[in-house]
Formats: sequence, C-alpha cells, structure tokens
Amino acid sequence: MKAGVGEIDITPPVGGWLLGPLGPSTGVRERLFARALAVEDGDLTWIIICLDLVGFSIEFNNELRTVIRQCTGVGTVLLNCSHNHSAPFTIPWSYGGWHEHCREEAGWLDQLRRAIPDLALHATNSMAPATLCAGRSPVDVGINRRLDTDEGIIMAPNPGGPCMPWVDVLGVFRDDRLLAVLFSHAAHPVIVHNSPLICADYPGSAAAHIREELGEDVLPLFAQGFGGDINGHPLRGGHEVAEMVGRRLGTAAVVALEHSVSLQCSRFRTASTTLTLQCEQMPSAVECDREIQEAENRLTELEPERRWIIEDRIRCLRELKRMIVSKNPPSIPLEISLLACGNEWALLTMQHELFSEYGLWFNSKFGFRHAMTCAYTNGCEAYIPTDKDLKMGPLGGYEASNFPSAKSAGLVYRNRLAPRPGIEGLIKKAVEELVEQ
Repeated sequence: MKAGVGEIDITPPVGGWLLGPLGPSTGVRERLFARALAVEDGDLTWIIICLDLVGFSIEFNNELRTVIRQCTGVGTVLLNCSHNHSAPFTIPWSYGGWHEHCREEAGWLDQLRRAIPDLALHATNSMAPATLCAGRSPVDVGINRRLDTDEGIIMAPNPGGPCMPWVDVLGVFRDDRLLAVLFSHAAHPVIVHNSPLICADYPGSAAAHIREELGEDVLPLFAQGFGGDINGHPLRGGHEVAEMVGRRLGTAAVVALEHSVSLQCSRFRTASTTLTLQCEQMPSAVECDREIQEAENRLTELEPERRWIIEDRIRCLRELKRMIVSKNPPSIPLEISLLACGNEWALLTMQHELFSEYGLWFNSKFGFRHAMTCAYTNGCEAYIPTDKDLKMGPLGGYEASNFPSAKSAGLVYRNRLAPRPGIEGLIKKAVEELVEQ
C-alpha cells in the first residue's frame, strides 16, 4: 500500500450568498478546506477529496473529475462535500440561489477548477508506503428530522426515527506515524445554519479537535454520510454549540481510531454504476398554472422580506411548466460506487441526499467487517427517500413530497419533481450487483 495527502484553503470571498441564512456573508468565523487522500495498492489507485461545501452540481463535479483524471491518471475519483450550509450556493437548489447568487462566486469557482486538480496531483505525487486501519465508535451528533403528524410529515426532531449514531474511521499510517484520518458521520451541518459568518459547522470543529488530540501534522478528512433525513442537533444552535458538538464527534473519531483494526488485505477492488431514476409524473399545464396563480395571490399577504420564498417558488413552477409544454420529463442520474478491501473494509458512495435507511440496510445486509457509507459524493441535485416516504405523496414532507406540495424539495431542486416510488428496489439491486462484482 501507498498513500499521499494534501490540503488547501478554499474559503470564498466575503460578500457572497450563503445557503443557510440565504443572505450575503459578512465575515469568516473559520476557514473552509479541501483535503485529499490518495491510496494505491500496486494496481489500483483511488482518491477521495473532502470539501467543507454544501455540494456540487453533477456538471461541475464531472468537470473537476475529468481534469483530475487527466492530470493524475487516477480512475476512481470521489469528491465528497460535507453539505455545510454556512457556505456558498454550489448546488442547483432554489431557482434564485442557483441562477442568481452563485454568479457572484464565479471567480472563486474558477479558482476551484484549478486548485482542486492541483490538490489531487499533490496527493498522488506524495504517495509513499503506508498501512491502513478501520474502526467505528458510537456518537450521537444528529437526530432524525422527519416527524409524522396528522397533517403529514413535518421537519421537526424525531428521536424515534432512523439515524446512524456512530462515526467510521479509516486511519492511514506511514512508518508507524499517523498520516491521516478519514472519518464519516451522517448529519446535516445545520447547527449554525443562520449565521452570516462563513464557517464549516460541526465537521470543521471535529477536524480541528482531531488535530488538537493527534497532532497538527495529521490530516483529518470529514466525509458526509447518508444524512438526508438527519439534522445536526440542535438546529440553529449557533457557533459555540457547533464547536461543542464537533469536539464530541472528534473525540469519538479518536476513540474509534484507538480501537481500530489493521487491514490485512493488500488489494482494493472497485465497481460503479449509474442509474436513471424516473421522477413523478408531470402535472398538466393547467394544474401548474393554478399553482402559479395561487402563489402570486399569496405575495400580497406577505411582508416584503418574506416574499422571496414565494417568488422563488413561482420561478420554479414556471420552469416546471416549460418542461411540461416541451414534453421533457425530468429524471435523476444516480451514480453508485463501491470500493472494497477484501471483506475487511468497504466504502459505498452515492450522489445526492440519501436517507439513512439505505446506510442502515447496507451495514446489516453484507458481511464487510467495516463499512463506511457516504452520500453527497460526486454531485448533489436531489433527495433520495425510501419508497414508503415517496408513497405519502403531498404529505411526505420536505424531502419526499411531490407536486403540488408547497414544501417539496423536489420543486426547488433542479428536476422540479421528486423521484417516483420504486426507486428503492432499483438502488438496492444495483448495490447488490456491485457487491457481487
């Protein structure tokens, strides 16, 4: 085995719009970073780059991967974003956010186009003999955010709902010295959420704490798990609370590393596939017009500072109508990748915002001694709920409801419609086939 690492500062300029507060940043609470880990087994080389950002569009992500592959020769390239909400608009969420505010960050995005491939090249060029170990430790950072009520699913703490209360680690050693820790947990970084200050939320604090405990020369890489239905807790708790929660996660990662087991297998295998998930059936143009008219009528009832919400919904509905008129039904690509070292360790990655049930299923279904599951990898343009959630229709809550729900993430994401029921079986079958490969 060989391994190499790298780290760069990717903090955007002050003044660009942040996703959480939906307003311009006014300062920097903590810097944002991109951190890379490259691993080679003699035949296969893979690289994972973890970024303190909300996510990338598939188009931008693929652009980065193409350049990385060209300059490094690495075929398996994984770009995982922490889904940090105290960062700029870099995903196609919200018509106004995606089409307007990210223009202000055009120069910064151009810098990423150059800096991230350079980071990958540095990591691969620095590879040297290394050993790996894997471990897991319990930790409770997030809480399920889908609460079932008489009016359907609402976004509120649901202590009895599914969650993944642990942290997975992959430790990388060189000459018996710890080089890097890849650690993963599943929970939205929304403990800060509404501050105008740029920060990395709890994952950034966890990474800083790992360095405090293990040394400044250790590279901590946080990879976001299957946390589409899990919020970091408490929501909007503020910077100090996020730092406290991050320290707790960092401590758990150190404990997991202390109890980790060295990987004896010396060869990696990888397989990937891309599914096309069909969205719900498009409504008629008349139905869409009715929703647009109702939204326009509501504008007069709102205070000026709250009108942007309805204005954004109107623009999303108008784009949906253009899809209807052009008879261009949307679909959602879903790339799934599996990287495994024998049956000792596996890393399952998927695009988009996966519900935790998929991660729980993978952990219980297959015989890997250590399994790490990471969503928000190589693009984020949709929520991927389970079938039972999608079958609830307009009552399915923010992540899973469909037209004409006013609280549907499907409408504000690029495809304007949620995926249709039936996707769960397709995804699980695809994962099973990758494991067989």
